[in-house]
Amino acid sequence: MTCAIVLAAGAGRRFGAEGKQLAQFRGRPLLQWAVDAACASSLDSVVVVLGARADAVREAVSFGRASVVEAHDWEEGMAASLRCGVREAAARGCPWVVVVLGDAPRIVPGAIDAVAEGALGAPAGVEAVRLRVGGRPAHPVALRQTLFSSVQRLTGDAGARALLTGVAVLEVDGDAFGDAGDVDTVEALRALE
Repeated sequence: MTCAIVLAAGAGRRFGAEGKQLAQFRGRPLLQWAVDAACASSLDSVVVVLGARADAVREAVSFGRASVVEAHDWEEGMAASLRCGVREAAARGCPWVVVVLGDAPRIVPGAIDAVAEGALGAPAGVEAVRLRVGGRPAHPVALRQTLFSSVQRLTGDAGARALLTGVAVLEVDGDAFGDAGDVDTVEALRALE
């Protein structure tokens, strides 16, 4: 059983009053793109982690087959979102989670599936799987349940990357999917249009 966790709890203050999740990209909320890709993947379940403006996001985004959970301590930073999503996946008995960034509108289901397939076929010593695009590490990233307790110790703006030092990481070729990098500013989002 595999679970996608879409991280979307942050305030995204650089996007103004509506926040990053609801910033419009090609006529839809930014978060909708990542949710749709995760729901169209072959993963067994999808969890979307909300926090800032959770009520407004629930109204504006269609979550399809995804479950929505709320990180009440979202103001702490990305670690709070990741901890919340991993707790939910652990409660479902998922041996792997695939972490998907909610502000990556170019993510495609195939990229999520490739990382999940790499994870499910990984040797026992491998604790993480990630895409490699253009010779560089990229998202999404899968974490084996052996890292779940380490996730619960993360604080502040530390994400999955903070866990990968010193653990065996399998990289999957993602050049066919392109760079689904996250969007940090309004200008970066407009540049994608």
